[in-house]
Amino acid sequence: MENNKVFTWLFVVAMVTLFPVNGLSDDSGNNSLNTFEGILLAQEKPKPLTFIEVVDNLDIKKHTKFHVKEYIRMNKGAEVVASGKVVDVIGGRGKAKILVGNKARRIYKGYNIVLTVTFDIDKAAGLRKDQHIKFRGFLSKYKGMKYGGVIIYLHDAEIL
Repeated sequence: MENNKVFTWLFVVAMVTLFPVNGLSDDSGNNSLNTFEGILLAQEKPKPLTFIEVVDNLDIKKHTKFHVKEYIRMNKGAEVVASGKVVDVIGGRGKAKILVGNKARRIYKGYNIVLTVTFDIDKAAGLRKDQHIKFRGFLSKYKGMKYGGVIIYLHDAEIL
């Protein structure tokens, strides 16, 4: 992953150097866009998704199966930021699964979010049932319920 970031930066610098941006100069001919500003604009992070936004787009009672399939395909790996109450923590093999209930949307068996934590195992071990937590993770999959409601799965989650 780190090598990909380095390659991306080198590629952007090479492209800006070899092919200067046209049309971004004022009347005096001075470039109004600094090269480093252009690189930073190219590397801007997308805004994280919210739990409600994700669940509303994955709910089979509100959308077609095709919409749900395309939404998960387009947003798989997208960052999701949310909060909720801890229902249970299941640990093992260097990772922990945290079951979280967010009452803003329908809950199935007490939870509607499953976090997979690999880096914050100590934080996960210190959680208590019904403790309110804020977290972020990356959308990996979902499970739609027949009668409505969705459970979303976030990997590489971090407790904030």
